[in-house]
Amino acid sequence: MSTNFNVGGTGANVNAHQINFSDGSVQTTAAIAGGSVVHARVNVGTIGSALISLPITVDWAVPFADNNYTVVAQAVIGEATSDGAVTSIINVASLELLAGGVGVIITAANADSIPHTVVVHLIAIHD
Repeated sequence: MSTNFNVGGTGANVNAHQINFSDGSVQTTAAIAGGSVVHARVNVGTIGSALISLPITVDWAVPFADNNYTVVAQAVIGEATSDGAVTSIINVASLELLAGGVGVIITAANADSIPHTVVVHLIAIHD
């Protein structure tokens, strides 16, 4: 059975199909109304030394039908660092799913000794 990923714009529609893996296992995907893959990039701004940002609400461009999805989030330092980011610890501190699949609330943390500008990249995939 074939796998059909129709990717474009702000989301991807996945039709119900089987995915065959090289180890012989098979995963059946579920048909999802609306987008099943969404992404966002959020400029958190500058976070002071040893501080956490205020909560930021991120609404998906194409909401999910429910909260059965997985989010991957990565905090990125927005400026060059003197040591090549070796000692700069920036991360997503918390991530909360909003009701009804409409988005998330995030916070970012700066554990470094100096302020940093932070951008958070998010990708969400419906289960």
